[in-house]
Amino acid sequence: MLVPGLPLDTNKIKGGVHSATINLLNGFKEEKAQVRLLAFTNEVKEVTIRNFSDTIDIYFIPEGKMPYHALNYLFACRKHVEKQYRSFQPDIIHFELGGAFLLSSLCRIDRKKMVLTVHGIAFGEAKISTTWRRKLMCYYNGYLERLLLPKHVVQLSEYSNKLFNSWKGGKADTCIIPNAIKADYFQIPPIGQVSGTILYLGILYDRKNIMLLLYALKKLVENNMAYRLEVVGGYLNEEYKEQVENYIKENKLEQYIHFNGWLTQPEVIEKLNEIDILVITSKQETLPMAIAEAMAAGRVVVGTDVGGIPEMIDNNENGFVFTEGSESGLYSILASLYKKDDKVKQIGAAAKIKAQNTYFAARVARETLNFYQTIIRA
Repeated sequence: MLVPGLPLDTNKIKGGVHSATINLLNGFKEEKAQVRLLAFTNEVKEVTIRNFSDTIDIYFIPEGKMPYHALNYLFACRKHVEKQYRSFQPDIIHFELGGAFLLSSLCRIDRKKMVLTVHGIAFGEAKISTTWRRKLMCYYNGYLERLLLPKHVVQLSEYSNKLFNSWKGGKADTCIIPNAIKADYFQIPPIGQVSGTILYLGILYDRKNIMLLLYALKKLVENNMAYRLEVVGGYLNEEYKEQVENYIKENKLEQYIHFNGWLTQPEVIEKLNEIDILVITSKQETLPMAIAEAMAAGRVVVGTDVGGIPEMIDNNENGFVFTEGSESGLYSILASLYKKDDKVKQIGAAAKIKAQNTYFAARVARETLNFYQTIIRA
């Protein structure tokens, strides 16, 4: 397996591709799969090997000295991939990120063995990017991914598969397998006493749209429904930070909101133990891990009807879905849950059952290994 930028201290992972990769390794550990993960990072000056389990090793490898990631992937990382391929002789080479990172695949290895997990749709990101720099980078990564697309692809959802194939490019054999969630999340105790606490988890910027949650919170407070909001994450830029902080100050919401900054995975698990509801207000998503983690913890999830979110949540059964951008829709759901302890506990319990049947790491690892076997037998 290959992934760029994995922190040397895996407890400092903030989510996304790195969380998905480590969670899948935990599943492979249960399945006794023999795995070597190549993690390219400039945190190390020489190859550093960490034992993850009896059958899994992580090789932290220097990314390279060139000023651009793509050049490092094409030259330094490519050579390391070829060297490790000769040494390990794997049955499968699994890339946990596409785009420019696939430049590291341009070496003398059997491309029929290559698998890519699509964690984000570069062309989709380009359409909603607010700066030309970001748009160009997304289009660049999207075209590179299509040009270098491996023969086999893992998609996280039906939505991801449909969107990915809506743009022309390379064709691949596809299997839909969601991200794995490690056992620690499933071990969080069920909701005991309902605390009236909401969690926002993720980067603070326009696409994640915490402003919508703040609008709803203001209206809830005005109507004597004083939820407490716990925010975990960091700002993408100072302009958005100023917008958020000004709104909170102008509407006297300070006492209802606590900013935690970024937390480690163990700290996020502790935070999930304190809250009742996770709210996702995003304008665009593929298959948010935060939703799967909260469901695994038996918490209520309220999310927008974008991307793969409606595939994750059965509305009014194990969570709630509302129209993207609808302040009234979000407000109505949160108002209907305020001090409704039995309802909150019931929905949370149903969410946990769905998560156990869908996202448990060992289950996802087994599905992934089955996909590998079809490739090997072909």
